[in-house]
Amino acid sequence: MSKIKKPKRVVIKIGSRTLTGPDGRIDGSHMRDFVKETARLHERGLDIVVVSSGAIRTGAPMLNLDPANISINQKQAAAAVGQGMLIARYSELFSAHGIVAAQALLTPDVINDRRKYLNARNTLRALLALRALPIVNENDTVAIEEIKFGDNDRLAAMTAILVDADLLINLSDVSGLCSDDPAVCEDARLLETVTEITEELFLKARGPRSGGSGGMATKLEAAQMCMDSGIKMIIADGSTPSVMSRVIDGEKIGTTFVPQPTPLSARKKWLIGCLPEGRIVVNDGAREMIQKKGKSLLPSGIVAVKKKFDRGACVQVCGESGMCFAKGLTSYSSEEIKKIMGRQSSDIFNMLGHKISDDVIHRDDLTLF
Repeated sequence: MSKIKKPKRVVIKIGSRTLTGPDGRIDGSHMRDFVKETARLHERGLDIVVVSSGAIRTGAPMLNLDPANISINQKQAAAAVGQGMLIARYSELFSAHGIVAAQALLTPDVINDRRKYLNARNTLRALLALRALPIVNENDTVAIEEIKFGDNDRLAAMTAILVDADLLINLSDVSGLCSDDPAVCEDARLLETVTEITEELFLKARGPRSGGSGGMATKLEAAQMCMDSGIKMIIADGSTPSVMSRVIDGEKIGTTFVPQPTPLSARKKWLIGCLPEGRIVVNDGAREMIQKKGKSLLPSGIVAVKKKFDRGACVQVCGESGMCFAKGLTSYSSEEIKKIMGRQSSDIFNMLGHKISDDVIHRDDLTLF
């Protein structure tokens, strides 16, 4: 019997609910326990990256703010206070184990801009080569509500893609993904292994709960990103004793999302990680041509455009049912696409007065989910 291949590079995401105590504040003992176990993994020779929430919840009490009832500007103010305190505490705790902690704050524009993406990737990989431990968070101080990652689940998946991780451990306050919402269905059971994220799973995923900005739906989105990029992801309860070490040693805990066996190119991985600025809805014929025949997206198959975006934007491509199946970079803006959708490529010049391409999204700029 062959031995289980253990991961060498691991991203660990710890959410605000896992870090906080009953009063909603960051719990010092929880944080110490987390750092202690993470340090043990680092000492075993693993490359570790931590994606940590908690800046807003750390800073809010200092400004007499209630994190559960707070405006976007107040969140940014709380993050400005809390991020420094949070990284200082991490640095102090990791230093006790002889580990240098490094702060890395990301915003969606870093991910969507290919040049900035490569710079961020190179910095994180350099830190790992120097045996530092990067601690990643969203830069809430400058991010605005419309373009935020929205939660650290997607940020963690993007970080895993950036550093070419073998495994993403998503620590939460739930045991994993269930067959249904256990809060409303007594027969809900834990799904130990997921090889495909179906539309049914997305429909059953619940929204965010009190104390955190994410929910099971965002964890599924993160899992899809990881699976498409060849990275295993595991959702596990952060309160389980030695959960990270046990997962890395091969014990079955929580829900494992199995990655696709065929590795993607670096450019395709980047496309998967891009934060979409809008959606293009297509008919069944266009969907079949893209999914089954690997064709480009032509204007004739488009039935609707959601949100406003410029040329070159990263957008989702979705069927009329609402299920998205691809992501890509557009040759035309949302306003231009509205004018040419449903028309033949030969009509583009007459409709717009110019023609950039026959395709709204070329197949080389498309990646399927």
